[in-house]
Amino acid sequence: MYIKKYSSNRPKNLTFNFQYDKHSPREMDEFVFVKEATSIRKEPNSNAKVIKSAAYSHKYRTTGIVKTNAGNKSDEWYEVFFDNQLGYIPKSAVEKREFDWNDMMKKVDKTNKFIREAVSANKKIYVLDDYVPLGGGESGKRDKFGNRANQSESGYTDKSFKDYINIPDRTIMIVEEENDKYVKVKIDAYDNGTYYLKPSTKRYLKDAGITGEITRFIYVDRASQNEMVIEKVGDNWNVVTSSFVTTGKDAGNSFATPYGTFLIAYSKPVMQYTGSDNKAVVGDAKNAVRFSGGGYMHSIPSLFEPKNTREQRKAATAKKIGTYPESHKCIRHYDDQIKFIYDWLGNSTPGHSEGFRVPSVPTVMLVK
Repeated sequence: MYIKKYSSNRPKNLTFNFQYDKHSPREMDEFVFVKEATSIRKEPNSNAKVIKSAAYSHKYRTTGIVKTNAGNKSDEWYEVFFDNQLGYIPKSAVEKREFDWNDMMKKVDKTNKFIREAVSANKKIYVLDDYVPLGGGESGKRDKFGNRANQSESGYTDKSFKDYINIPDRTIMIVEEENDKYVKVKIDAYDNGTYYLKPSTKRYLKDAGITGEITRFIYVDRASQNEMVIEKVGDNWNVVTSSFVTTGKDAGNSFATPYGTFLIAYSKPVMQYTGSDNKAVVGDAKNAVRFSGGGYMHSIPSLFEPKNTREQRKAATAKKIGTYPESHKCIRHYDDQIKFIYDWLGNSTPGHSEGFRVPSVPTVMLVK
C-alpha cells in the first residue's frame, strides 16, 4: 500500500537536449541515496528475497513509499526501480533526494521577473562586490537564511540598524532609495525583501551589467548534492548538463555554500589554496568559477604533497561527490564536468592580465 507516490511532473517549458551528459543521471528526478549498506528486496519486508546489495552512496530512482506487507506494520520501505525491475529498500537506510526541476524553474522565473521589473522602471541592477581573497570577516552567527557573515555585508531589516541578514558577495539587488543615513535595497533572493545598508556599504555596490533577462542559470541543490545547468533557447529552457556535486560544510574553518542568487564573477584556469595558516599555498584545483566570496565551482582539489599519492587522493575525493557536504565553501565537480561548464561559460574578457574569464553573457547561480 502506497503511503506516498512519486510521479515526475517536469516543467512544460524545459527540454533535455544535453550537451554533456557523462555524469547526468537519467530518469532520477526522485531518488534515494543509500546512507548505510543494506539490501534491496523483492517485497517490502525483511524476510523477502534479496535481489540486490545496496552499498553506501548508491542511488536509486524511487517511485514511492510503501508500508510493509508483513511483520511490524509501521515499517516503511521505498519502492525503487532499477535494471527494469522494482524492489524495496528500508526507509531507515536511505535519504530521499531529488533533481528539483520545478523549484529551479520557479526561481528562474522569479529572478527574471525581478530583473524585468527593474529594467522597465529604468532601475540599475547592482551586484555586491566586496570579495577580498582570504579575507571577508568573521564567520559570525547564521542568519535566518543560514548564511554566515563571512564575505558578506549586513542588510538591516529597518532603519534602526538592529536586526539584519548577511548579504553574501555577488548578490543581485536594486537600490530603491538612498540618502546620507541609509541605502534602501530590494533583494529578490531573500523573500523579495527590502533591506537597509549603512552608507559606507554603498561603495561595494557595482553595476551588474544586466540589461535584460538572464538566459543562463546554474542551479545547485545543497540538500540533494546536485547541480543543473540551463540556458534559454527560443521561448523554452534547455538542460545543458547536470551532475552530482559536493557543497560546503558548516564547521570550524569551513562554511556552508551560501544560499541565494549570485552573479558569476569570473573563471580562472587554476585556483590555488593555502594551508590553515592562510599563508603558504599548499594545493590547487582547476577550472575555477567564482560565484560568491571565496566560493568557487572547481575540479577535484588536492594538496601538492606528497606528490606520489596525488592521483589516489584525488580519486578518493571524487568518490565522495554526491554524498554529503564537505568542502570549505566551494562546489566540487568531477574534473571533466567542470571543464565542460568552464568552456560553456565562455570568455568576454580575453587577454585579461590575470587570466580571468568573465562569462560571455551574464550567468546567475541559484543556490537552494
